[in-house]
This record gives sequence, structure tokens and C-alpha cells, in this order.
Amino acid sequence: MISDCLGKPGYLFGHNAVLPKPNLFNGQNAIVAVNVHLGYNQADSLVMKRASLERGMFRSEHIRSYKAKVDNRELTDKRQKSEDSITFGKIQSKIGRVDSLNDDGFPFIGVNMQSGDIVIGKCAESGDASRCKVETHGKGYSPESGIVI
Repeated sequence: MISDCLGKPGYLFGHNAVLPKPNLFNGQNAIVAVNVHLGYNQADSLVMKRASLERGMFRSEHIRSYKAKVDNRELTDKRQKSEDSITFGKIQSKIGRVDSLNDDGFPFIGVNMQSGDIVIGKCAESGDASRCKVETHGKGYSPESGIVI
């Protein structure tokens, strides 16, 4: 909140070099109301400028990046057959939903991800097709939803 008295000559704080006035007016300025009679401070103030809210003030964007690496070191402890491998893929899982994944284990571009969706699927195949399991990487967090870009 920027006070009106900072630039007036009667107030010494406004003429100090502590708060130079041109640096304060970057971005969007909001008109706020502070409820001081109830003991609240600026953190409990109300935003009153509708135009700033309509232009997108206080909206935020969270970008998450997930990474998975196919590494066959897990199978080197056992006798590795020629058909044993770990790859990216999509099969049904009891842990989360795989509806938004391609056959290669990655989500479609532009798909709407909800909480509980699996973001990256890795298949560990061991010889026969009946022993294929999915390791989930980056299962969606509970209150979040988003779009894959």
C-alpha cells in the first residue's frame, strides 16, 4: 500500500532516499481499505479496484516439470533375459488414472489433468506379457488440476 503523504513536503519520510517514489509505481496499483479499528493490518486489507482484478491481478500460474529416466540397472541384479526391459508405456493401474496418457506413457498435449492422474508411466516387462507393471512418476497432487503444454 502506498500512502499519499510520502511525496508531500511536510513528511520527512517522503523526501528521504529510503523510498524513492518512481520505483514504487511499477506494475498494477490497487486501492485498498485497511480495517484498523478491529486490530487488523495491511495483510487483512480488501482490494477495491475492479479493473485490476478483471485484468488478472492476483492470478498465478504454477508450472511443474516431471522427469523420468529409463534405467535397466534394476534388472542387472537378476539374470537379465533378452526380453526383459523397462520402457515408457501405458497399461491400466490401480494406483491412478492413465486415461490421459498416450501409448508411449506421456500425456497428450492439451489434455486437462486432474488430481490422481498419472503423469508419466513406466512399464517393467519381464519375459511374458502377463507380468507388466506400471511405476507411477508424478502422480497428480490432490487439490490441483492443470493442462499439459
